[in-house]
Amino acid sequence: MATNGERGAAPATAVVYTVAITLIVGSIAGAYVFGLGPDSARAAPAVSYDASHGGSELAVVHDGGATLDGERTLRLEVWVLDEESDARAEFVWLDATGPALAEFPLAHTDTLTLYENEADGGSDYELPAGFDLSRGDTVRVVWYPRGENSSHVVGEDTLVR
Repeated sequence: MATNGERGAAPATAVVYTVAITLIVGSIAGAYVFGLGPDSARAAPAVSYDASHGGSELAVVHDGGATLDGERTLRLEVWVLDEESDARAEFVWLDATGPALAEFPLAHTDTLTLYENEADGGSDYELPAGFDLSRGDTVRVVWYPRGENSSHVVGEDTLVR
């Protein structure tokens, strides 16, 4: 306890700490309110895909979930990874800025069918020469959001036939 009229520093310190905490909490809240915090709109869409292989065809089907539109989606690619050779073939299923194999929107049951190369070489839907679809190959669907330099794997399936 202070004597002789001396005052402690506690009230002044409490005011400084209170102001500091108020500024920090206010800054964080303001960042979220004005869109400067993490943006849930940029999260990858909840979608599911199914890949099936029959004969010389590979069908990739939008099996449910969100419809992909050009507002949030910059690009959607399908990668086919050959288990034996470690080769990768990439196909642009959707693209908001250039040519693609389909147009927006992409919704439930929309299908992309790819073919093994029959050496006639004239189709955008053909896998590269020597790329044989087989059990264990992986099909990956990769989503690129608008306004970001990133990608998200939104679907992956392993061929069983």
